[in-house]
Amino acid sequence: MSLIYLTDYNIVQSTIQSVLGTGAGDFGYGQSLVSSQLTAGSQITALQWINLRTDILKARQHQTGNDESGNIVLPVAGTAVSGSIYAACSALASTVVTDRMVTPPSGQATLETITSTSRTNAWNGTISTVISITWPDANAARHYFNSGSNIQFTASRSGGNSGSKNNTWTTMLSTMGTITFSYTQTVPSGSGTGSGYGWSNLPGSSTQLFWKPAPAGVYAENDFYIYGRKVSSNELEFTFTFQDDDVGDHDPALDTGLGPFGVAVDEDVDGTLTASVQAYRASGSNVSVPAPPASASQL
Repeated sequence: MSLIYLTDYNIVQSTIQSVLGTGAGDFGYGQSLVSSQLTAGSQITALQWINLRTDILKARQHQTGNDESGNIVLPVAGTAVSGSIYAACSALASTVVTDRMVTPPSGQATLETITSTSRTNAWNGTISTVISITWPDANAARHYFNSGSNIQFTASRSGGNSGSKNNTWTTMLSTMGTITFSYTQTVPSGSGTGSGYGWSNLPGSSTQLFWKPAPAGVYAENDFYIYGRKVSSNELEFTFTFQDDDVGDHDPALDTGLGPFGVAVDEDVDGTLTASVQAYRASGSNVSVPAPPASASQL
């Protein structure tokens, strides 16, 4: 049986601590560990190997959602720990580092609404909804995105009249799907143009993250945008901009008969316009980070 040096144990423990613990930069989930560094001259016990195994499995099962316990044989108290257990711990810890920023599967995460606002007044031109998201401190924000958690945006329009402009806004907002802001990018589940901006590289100045134009037709001038900026190391601000640049088209569905048929009319958008923000956050017994407080205001 090969000899396992204390320094080898400490290297593996330091590796998993950098991911599961506080870490720095793009390392660190902000979780408590049961394993710890060993001091020179001490003897490695079976319990210490069991604790190290526990921490490695927590981080890995957060990443995959699978029971990974079969990858590391459980050490038995009172017996010597084999070199194969050390090798398995070292290999899986290295894999955890490589995959440290993957989005956790649904069983390891929770999707919850953190703010939502609805507008029922008819509108025209350009209107906006401003969303502020604030973590308790910089580490909390960093741990949130390091754990693969993200922020998700949706917008919708419903009700109101049956005119073509309303229908166009309904279609353009529904077909863009959900827009996800993660560590390195902003990506829609439907159509529209995302960006390579995420938590890691978002500037302090307002930056376009997403754009969705109206479908072709008489209302093709209209657009929906999401802008974002990093206010501080623990605060983000996002702006939903609904831009109705249509200058007037005749809509037979709204013809009142008060003017000559064919007159250009720039009708308002009405019904209910909703903007929602959700947190997809790591949760459960392996890795758990809290959803950040958020607020929304209409401009």
